[in-house]
Amino acid sequence: QERLQGIVNRASGLEQALLRQMQADQRTTRWLDAAAIVTVGLLMGLSVYLLFWLWGRVVEAFAQLRSSQARLKAYASAVPDIAYVIDEDGRVYKEGGGGFASQDAGSPEAPPQNADNERVTEHRPVEIAQAYLSTIQRALDSGQIESMETMLQDPSGGQRWFESRVARIDTPLPQVVDSRPNRQVIWLSREVTRRHLAELALRE
Repeated sequence: QERLQGIVNRASGLEQALLRQMQADQRTTRWLDAAAIVTVGLLMGLSVYLLFWLWGRVVEAFAQLRSSQARLKAYASAVPDIAYVIDEDGRVYKEGGGGFASQDAGSPEAPPQNADNERVTEHRPVEIAQAYLSTIQRALDSGQIESMETMLQDPSGGQRWFESRVARIDTPLPQVVDSRPNRQVIWLSREVTRRHLAELALRE
């Protein structure tokens, strides 16, 4: 009988120990569930915050881009030079393509009225177009202002000389070519025919 009572006592002790372990496991499970809920909530809150923060930066970047474009247009309107945006592939961007119109549309140095998004090779002699592309590439690579002088014929057949200044645009206008952002420059040209002829006269 004593042996039987001992077995019962041991079984009761094991049962109590098992119950205590189950209670501890339940507390641990509840704590882990609460920790998981808090963690998920924090992560969701952080994700929402990051999304709003990133959206704010995107909006700010577009605002800066529009401001930069507006400044370029204002500058082009304020100076007498021929001005337009051209990318590394020689594509001309006028008003309809995110660039801006040149001042003297009748000048042989100005892009044709329908030249928006066309390459310079389509409306310039081959040698001059290649000189354009080389100058653009130097400006993009160096980040410095590059210059070149060209002679073009006007509609009447007369020769006119132009001096161009080319500068890289560090915040390009929103144009994408072949699924990649393209690098761009601002091209400013001033007619120097009188100066060129005067220099020729002095040499003679």
